[in-house]
Amino acid sequence: MTEGRGRRVLVFVLGWAAVLGGGWAWITFEPRISALSDAERASAVAPEARAEFELVSQDFVTGTSKCYSRGDLLPLGDRKAMSEGDFIGRLRALFGPVPGDEYVLRDRATGAIVTAYSMQSGPSYGCGPVLAKGAKPLSAREGFAAMYEGSAARKKRLDADPVIAKGASVDWSKIDLRSASPTEVTALRAKEHTWFNHFEDVAAPPAAAAAIARLDALVERVRPADFEATRYYADTATVYQVGASGGVAFEHDLGPEPGLARLLDADEGKRRPVVVSSGDPFGPGGVVLDFWRDQASHGHPLPGLLPRVRKAWFRHAEWVRTEIPSIRRVFLGPAQDDAKTLGIDPARARAALGIK
Repeated sequence: MTEGRGRRVLVFVLGWAAVLGGGWAWITFEPRISALSDAERASAVAPEARAEFELVSQDFVTGTSKCYSRGDLLPLGDRKAMSEGDFIGRLRALFGPVPGDEYVLRDRATGAIVTAYSMQSGPSYGCGPVLAKGAKPLSAREGFAAMYEGSAARKKRLDADPVIAKGASVDWSKIDLRSASPTEVTALRAKEHTWFNHFEDVAAPPAAAAAIARLDALVERVRPADFEATRYYADTATVYQVGASGGVAFEHDLGPEPGLARLLDADEGKRRPVVVSSGDPFGPGGVVLDFWRDQASHGHPLPGLLPRVRKAWFRHAEWVRTEIPSIRRVFLGPAQDDAKTLGIDPARARAALGIK
């Protein structure tokens, strides 16, 4: 009988009265999930997760929007709340890898579409429409309509809730933080955390809220699977290596030169594509140029990598040249500026961009 099966083991023990405190005794042992290996843990929980949630295509993301940060579902101060490696690693342990590490799931019990992903704001869950099994993804127009209707229903729920009607549980403008002790501040933060958790639960569509609570409970029961990925945070022009190894998550700022080299490797097809935190289109070579441009503006032109950056510029120029007019207008000017800064011959640059 193995602990991996999670069975209750009942052992009948005969002992001396002096040892056991009186004759016969029953002793029970409850094997804990923490005693299992990572592989055993995942193999035990993953089938349960997949029985409850169906992994669907990325097309079903239409009509979804963020409803929870993972920290909303964790105790205040839990470090997992902002750990992308931990969150994505746990999702991988349950459902395997998916493109872009964005999980789109359908709750089999209710039909609610939920998403699980991590961007610059940290690990998050999204809520979407309720769809019957076999239903097609919403069109863009249907998605906008669903979100509009969802916003109206959300307002009704919030307006009708008596706890939310009283306002936030803590008014920090009335708290004298100079005289408050650390214990008092922690207690106030915990009170505020509880109130915001209630707010998010009311704001979220009921079916999705229930599904996400069950999903997060499953996520919590496994350790992160091993993986490694590169993230580009566009708002701060930062390249991170994130992942997990041996059940422990990690996240490293790669810095200027290693970061640019990692982006170039991905752009040249030597590594898996980089996940970008921004929804803005960059096109081939675009992330490389965005990061290099930021470094050059701060006095770090990284001359050793310039030949590869110039090649990335030509890949980007081809994308700009063939894009639809609205995108072409946005990127044409910056591409010309980059060509000048990179020392690319003006005639070659104009030809590459399709400028007559």
